[in-house]
Amino acid sequence: MGMVTNFSRYFRTDFVRNIGVLLSGAVFAQIIPVLATPILSRVYTPSDFGVYSIFYGIVASVSTIASLRLDYAIVMQKNRSRAFHLLVVSCLVAIATAVVAFIVLTSVVTSSPQWLGVDGTNLIEQIVYIFLFVISLLSWSFINNLTYYLNNLKDYKAIASNKTVRAVTTSIGQIITSFFAVGGLGLLWGLTFGMLSSFIFLIRKVKRRGLLSFQSFHERFARALVVANSRFAAYNAPHILVDMMLLHGLIILVSMFYSTEDVGNLGFVNRLIRIPASLIGSVVGSVLFQSLSEKIARRESISAEVKAAMKLLTVCIVPAFFVYPFIENLFVVVFGEQWSKAAELTIVLMPAMLINLMVLPFTNLAYSLKRNKTFFMVSIFNGSLIVLGCIIASFLCDFKCFIYVYGILQAICFFVTGWWLLSLYRSYEQMISVKI
Repeated sequence: MGMVTNFSRYFRTDFVRNIGVLLSGAVFAQIIPVLATPILSRVYTPSDFGVYSIFYGIVASVSTIASLRLDYAIVMQKNRSRAFHLLVVSCLVAIATAVVAFIVLTSVVTSSPQWLGVDGTNLIEQIVYIFLFVISLLSWSFINNLTYYLNNLKDYKAIASNKTVRAVTTSIGQIITSFFAVGGLGLLWGLTFGMLSSFIFLIRKVKRRGLLSFQSFHERFARALVVANSRFAAYNAPHILVDMMLLHGLIILVSMFYSTEDVGNLGFVNRLIRIPASLIGSVVGSVLFQSLSEKIARRESISAEVKAAMKLLTVCIVPAFFVYPFIENLFVVVFGEQWSKAAELTIVLMPAMLINLMVLPFTNLAYSLKRNKTFFMVSIFNGSLIVLGCIIASFLCDFKCFIYVYGILQAICFFVTGWWLLSLYRSYEQMISVKI
């Protein structure tokens, strides 16, 4: 009886309820692409998914640091005015980043289109690729900024609803464009349509609440906020870039040494397993970050929040243990024979993905405790180990051996990060107990 009482009390806390709202939206948003995948896997080839995976990886990585992580500081602001000013500045910085990215991408498309899976002899395809990239990058960057703004306001329902809107519109767009026989570009058009729809949805939500008052924007105040948060951004942006390159950079590396079909199989695994796992981890982490920041600012124990997040993540990974033995058969039956190679990759990479899911949310502890510089060094070590190992493997191994090396290196790095975060948590709790 006591266990049942404690369990029910645990689920009635505001912290868990907030995570529950976001997590329900994230889970529902991932069910939709998974349901659409059996259709997409039969109308698009692994090579088409290869083009999409490279595009998605680049946009996802650049959009995360497009605002130089000033967007992440929005969550930490203590009043709406400060949050709004940082939102505006973050969007302006994202536009500047998009201009730079446009110039770089244009040079790559014209000089080395094979790295992106683009036809170097088709000028129209190159122009369309660049156009979709710029629109997707801007939309995704603005979505990130607005999401952090709503997070600051604790409007978790709007954030959860937006994830569903993006998933539905992206899947519908990708299915519709498959009828026009445009190959991998069909997946890119669908993604861009989903991003634009998501951005419009968030803008409408914010405007309806009267939270976009540009008349109240003051340039001097905005500059002061940027200066005050510049150190946070300076350490946070490179660290996040390293993390995103570990998440998506492998796709780009594979495109340089292996076939577009291999890229597509790996991208297919990311779509089904890695991206949903990372999304769930980031959802739990976003609520955890705000709770940890508030508790640490008051010098209170964070034990309850950490344990609650750990229990939720454990519940999230349990289904994976039941599915794991049947992955190969499930892939062939649900997605078709052409994706049997993707099933093999999933078997190899899933353990590391689940470890990442358990560690990712708690990286926010480093930010809350102002250990950005140390965390950046940990990320640099992890990133260097994985990149160096993968580059060596790409010269010595076939694709399957390369994936084994990558999976083992990732698992090691996630364990190292988890151990360091655990030591941070224990040190803080000991410090609090001594003061009490």
